[in-house]
Amino acid sequence: MLPPGTPSAEIVPALSPREDEIVVTKTTDSALTGTPLRLWFHNMGIDTVVVTGVLTDQCVSGTVRSLADESFNVWLIEDACMASTQRIQDNELEILNNIYCHVINTEELLDALK
Repeated sequence: MLPPGTPSAEIVPALSPREDEIVVTKTTDSALTGTPLRLWFHNMGIDTVVVTGVLTDQCVSGTVRSLADESFNVWLIEDACMASTQRIQDNELEILNNIYCHVINTEELLDALK
């Protein structure tokens, strides 16, 4: 975990949220645990969530599993996340795919959104 207020915890400028975007401060492996994100999604009528991030076998996996446990449809974008090694990445994607989420790549996501 990165201590709040430290340079390593700052949002990368190119990924900074827009004025109208919601920002969630994540304090555990899952973005849902300890945050109101699950309630916000339900209240906004969101039933499908696209997940990206690092590390696949840790925080990404925790978030995917929490979302699936809450009955969300989850799409995990395999080329928009990474583990510390390719072997760990491949193993975790295999574990998560079709049980907790649907693993696709960015091109497949963009095609699905058309």
